[in-house]
Amino acid sequence: MEISSCSAFNRLNADVILEIVRINANMFTDEDALTTTRYASQVCHAWRTTIVNTPLIWARLIDLDSLHGLKSNEWGQEIIRRSGTELLWIKAANDWTRLSRPIAEQRLFFRKIIAENWDRIQKLIISTLVLVHREMWKVPLCHPAPTLEKFRIHSSDRGHSKTVAVMHQFTDLFSGYAPRLRDFSADYHKINLNARWLRNLRSIQLDMVYNIFECLKVLSHAYDLEDIKITGKTASQSESQTPPHPVVDLPKLKRLHLSRHFDDINFILDHLVVPHGCSMSLHTWREVPIHRHDQA
Repeated sequence: MEISSCSAFNRLNADVILEIVRINANMFTDEDALTTTRYASQVCHAWRTTIVNTPLIWARLIDLDSLHGLKSNEWGQEIIRRSGTELLWIKAANDWTRLSRPIAEQRLFFRKIIAENWDRIQKLIISTLVLVHREMWKVPLCHPAPTLEKFRIHSSDRGHSKTVAVMHQFTDLFSGYAPRLRDFSADYHKINLNARWLRNLRSIQLDMVYNIFECLKVLSHAYDLEDIKITGKTASQSESQTPPHPVVDLPKLKRLHLSRHFDDINFILDHLVVPHGCSMSLHTWREVPIHRHDQA
């Protein structure tokens, strides 16, 4: 049975094998993608030769969430080696600083990967709790990012005061230079409006650190946005404090997701030109005054 199966695998064209592996090697949609790819490379000699010698596959599987439980960094170093000189996709979305493996060792390994390969990182998805240790991120986050296309920092501990404080210290991400950056989201961080990369974005997410007027200010600097997500918990200001603001026109907008107080959403929709065909997802609430009636 094994011989027959392997013989069938050997008859597959190398391009077909790679397509099968590629479909199953998306670590952003499948948390087991790295493991699945490793098993696929062990099916038979033909598959192993094809997969191991294709750097692009491994370059997109730098999944630190999957590597944290290992006793050493040997497998992680091997993945980097197999990636050759291809652009890297890196994910550390979980709070690996609280895992059982020695924290210092994990930190050093992560810092080394980032520092040594910063100029070839294409996608970087990480957790804000990783950033609490700012000393490992001051370099390279404040250095130019020539190949970066997608950058997302999501919080797994909203309201964490230390995380918020750290994020506000990154005032000049990428030294203002990230010419390929198209997708940006960073919880608790306010974008420098003078950053040149802001004008090239296609997707952006703005959270509670922005009041609604600051949101519109950011949007007015990003002319080519196609996807916008704005979230927050409370209304920005009362109507009497509302400053004048020009209408923002984003002709390429395709998706608009708003999760804010009713007054905020109302203000956004009054000051944003939503093109025909744009899909909208609105989640809102409004405080209802409680009237107390004295009983006789």
